[in-house]
Amino acid sequence: MAVEGPVSYWSISSHDFNGHFHNFHFVRPAAALPNEASSSPFPIGNGAPHSASFGFASLALTNVAIMKKAISIRFAEEADQKYLVEWLLQPGVLEWFPLADIREIEDAARIWLAYAKQDAVLTALWDGVPCGIANLYLQPYKKLAHQCLFAIVVDEKYRGKGVGTKLMGELMALAKDTFKIELLHLEVYEGNPAKNLYDRLGFEQYGIHRRFIKSDGKYQSKVLMQKKL
Repeated sequence: MAVEGPVSYWSISSHDFNGHFHNFHFVRPAAALPNEASSSPFPIGNGAPHSASFGFASLALTNVAIMKKAISIRFAEEADQKYLVEWLLQPGVLEWFPLADIREIEDAARIWLAYAKQDAVLTALWDGVPCGIANLYLQPYKKLAHQCLFAIVVDEKYRGKGVGTKLMGELMALAKDTFKIELLHLEVYEGNPAKNLYDRLGFEQYGIHRRFIKSDGKYQSKVLMQKKL
């Protein structure tokens, strides 16, 4: 497409979720903008051509404004249990959970949502539609109350859109500020791509429970990770 008259130019370099490098170039008529400084979607200069480089931890920067508007977080409600069951039944999900059938899934969902009574479960919404859920398994014992296990699930239709990152950010803030959690830990099975998210958020592996799961004659190890809040 040809652009006539003075133009404003910028480029954005970023990495996607697989670590692949991408460089995007944009040209826009300068007359369409109130001033040169606004010619970039990211205010990083004073009118000269802009070039911004963003690391792997920056999530889909070209869509970040859209995601901020689309994603919202609220405390979970009892009605969210049906969504959790639905998401756990999506293809491939049970590969990363120690659940085998609908009875176990419904039982796990009931236990998960029970923590909603303590405001320890968060639901993510995409334009008002539930798309993910995360919870804190709060400890009932005083000597263990400083640490907590958590779990998270995101609807397959909304993965890769920043939902998991947003949920984790809110969950960590809730754990630290409301429940005074000092150490947040998780269990993730070997091969689960969600481990990439936990790595980026600063969780560190401290152990591995080998041959933890046995399914159809095959064993799977459990990776133990934690983060000081």
